[in-house]
Amino acid sequence: MNIEEAKTLKPMSVFQNEVTSFTANFNVTTSFYYYGGECSNSSKTDIIIENSGITGQSIIMNIEKENKACILNLICKKCEVSSESNIMFK
Repeated sequence: MNIEEAKTLKPMSVFQNEVTSFTANFNVTTSFYYYGGECSNSSKTDIIIENSGITGQSIIMNIEKENKACILNLICKKCEVSSESNIMFK
């Protein structure tokens, strides 16, 4: 069964009234345990990492197999985000 979840730590609208831009370093990691499909950065994989509304000095997206798990990483350095920004693993 596929489950779609949205997570937030604190509403961005709280910060938007206080600062003109919100910039931070952050990492997002998702693990799919016992993943049976292709899991790599190659074009053969069925997994895609997308981001929208995120700009920064460095955005690195990586997909790797570790034991039987497929690990998806997004590493963002000096990235600006807003309440409209999103990251999608699909």
